[in-house]
Amino acid sequence: MNMKLSTKKQIVNLIQSYQDKNYFSTKEAIQIQLNNRDLAIKRGQEDAKKYTDAIVSYYVKRNERNLSYNNTVKKLYEAIEKKDLLYLKSNLRYDQKLSKEIFNLITGIKLPNTNKEIVKILETYIK
Repeated sequence: MNMKLSTKKQIVNLIQSYQDKNYFSTKEAIQIQLNNRDLAIKRGQEDAKKYTDAIVSYYVKRNERNLSYNNTVKKLYEAIEKKDLLYLKSNLRYDQKLSKEIFNLITGIKLPNTNKEIVKILETYIK
């Protein structure tokens, strides 16, 4: 994957902004892990005490960013490079705001808000 470093940084910042909006249910994921930590402490697992709220939050957010980057960004970038119209049409829909914004950062093409118009642009882009 030979994406420009500046584009990668923009995408990581974009993913973080979506995390801040709770797009990935980050707050709920953090709370689940905090509950798991507290349960471990109650069961006598003293090592669990070293995982402060801040540490748990950091790792949940980091893992979400990594998953999002690996599962969305890399696959989307590869599809753009390969001009894989089928993949792009199935993953760049009106309701996939993050994917549309990532596509825009990679290609410079802003996608519209309807599937019909998105498909037209993708078909033109792939030609």
